[in-house]
Amino acid sequence: MVSKLRKFCRLGTTDRRLLVKALLLLWLFRIGLYLLPFRTVRRLAGIRPGPPEGRVRPRQFADEFGDTAARAVRQASRCVPGSALCLCQALTVGVLMKRAGLPAQVINGVSKQDGHRLAAHAWVESGGAVIIGGEKMMEFTALPVLNFEGELS
Repeated sequence: MVSKLRKFCRLGTTDRRLLVKALLLLWLFRIGLYLLPFRTVRRLAGIRPGPPEGRVRPRQFADEFGDTAARAVRQASRCVPGSALCLCQALTVGVLMKRAGLPAQVINGVSKQDGHRLAAHAWVESGGAVIIGGEKMMEFTALPVLNFEGELS
C-alpha cells in the first residue's frame, strides 16, 4: 500500500488527476452496472448509438491522451473490486475521452465459446485506433457502436 502511495505521489499533477478521475468513474460504473440496467447506465453516462462525435483535435493528441487514459484506467482497476470487467474499463475510457473533447466509440462484441456458450467483450476506438480492450477484440463479432454525446463534467 505504501509503495502505491509513493508511486501516486511521484506522478505529475495531470496524471494524478486523471488517475483519480479514472478511479471514481470505475467505481461509479461498477456500482451502476451491478445495481441498474445497462440502458439506464448508458443514458446516465451520455452514451448513445450512432456516429462518433467530438471536437476536432490533432490525431497525435488523441493517440497520446488515449494511451494515457487507458493506462490510468488499468492502474485504477487494480483498486476497484470487479472493475477488471472490460465493460467498466471501456465506459470509463470513453467518458475520459469525451471529457477531453475526443470522439470515443464503445464497441461490444460477442462470440460463441465451446460451440454454444456466448461470451462478450467491450473495447474503445477513437479515429479507427483501439484505445483499450484490443487484445481480445479479434475473437468477437462487433455489435452496434455506442458513442458519447453531451457535455460531461
